[in-house]
Amino acid sequence: MKIFKNFTLFFGIFMSACSPLKYSEYAEINSSEKENQPSNIISGVEVDNNSTLSKSVVLLVNILTQEICSAALIGSQYALTATHCLDKEDPNNLFIFFAAKPDFQTERRQVVAMRTPPSGNIALLKFEGETLPKGFEEASFLPVSEKIQKGARVIVLGYGIKEAQSKAGAGILRYTTLTVSDPNYSSTEILLDQSKGSSVCHGDSGGPAYFLRKDSYGQPKLYLWGIADHASLNDVNDQCNKGVIYINALVFLPWIENVLRTL
Repeated sequence: MKIFKNFTLFFGIFMSACSPLKYSEYAEINSSEKENQPSNIISGVEVDNNSTLSKSVVLLVNILTQEICSAALIGSQYALTATHCLDKEDPNNLFIFFAAKPDFQTERRQVVAMRTPPSGNIALLKFEGETLPKGFEEASFLPVSEKIQKGARVIVLGYGIKEAQSKAGAGILRYTTLTVSDPNYSSTEILLDQSKGSSVCHGDSGGPAYFLRKDSYGQPKLYLWGIADHASLNDVNDQCNKGVIYINALVFLPWIENVLRTL
């Protein structure tokens, strides 16, 4: 099961502003971790347009098929997503929308080029424009020296559905915290557990996974390491309640850096 979703969206222009990561947001994330609250993307916590949690996450829409995915900003013209979110016939069918809660006024940018590595399910998009809209910024990658451990808590975001049965609610950014269940699922993939009430699902493909750390100034900061790909094989009933596989983007950093220099 590939976790994308159909969604009808009105197109327009909107400029979104974001503020520094609030300690209230930091406390809310920590509370979810400590108490294992089901603050999940399915029926879970919506992210406001002015939240820093949304500043490096965007909605990806195929205007031809109306399929949606999520993506992570990694430059003024670049984003990472999952390979199955691409339109391999024509990248110009893809648009990136800059808002946690998009509407008919939301600013969007057309994708002009896309690249995939020789192997692996990650994709790099180049979109029009030379600078990001106000309030948005590229994600910072987790240092490759930090090894991802089993049991580690991660923050995931995406524009997917909020309820598995009805498949409703796609197109609004939500977040949750999940646990790493297998950091070595494959040479390029990490398995996260979503059997405890929190989960990503249809529409969350391509969405980022972060670790929350303190920066050099002691301020809380999100560090990107993963991109959502697909549900685990044991989710046979398509309920998004078993496991989810994330692409380890850190493995692809040399490829990403080369593409950024040449695309």
